[in-house]
Amino acid sequence: MPSEAQLIDEFGVSPTVVAAPRVPREQGWTDSQRGKGRFVRGRPAVASVERPRPGQAYLTAPESDSPGDVVEAAAVTVSNRIAPLLGLASKTKAFLRRRLVGREGRPAEVVSVWACGN
Repeated sequence: MPSEAQLIDEFGVSPTVVAAPRVPREQGWTDSQRGKGRFVRGRPAVASVERPRPGQAYLTAPESDSPGDVVEAAAVTVSNRIAPLLGLASKTKAFLRRRLVGREGRPAEVVSVWACGN
């Protein structure tokens, strides 16, 4: 992987943006060695990647258990990033419903639910 200095020079971004490689490192995908660089380690242990997601509780609990509002509900064109997750061809339409849920009286998270005809 390129160094932070190389990323800044090549893409003209700030050091804050260059901090993005921290995520794969924290998930166990990469390793840094001072003076040598960053290296992709391969697939990390499953336990480190598949930790509970905060939104998962909202998907499995009845909606009446958590305050929130539907902010979007429509048939939309599925992006190239989402299509394979749904088993669809890119640019296919699917139904998307987004709900803003709250914690402690404040908006906290947007939960997206996709539905398709498969």
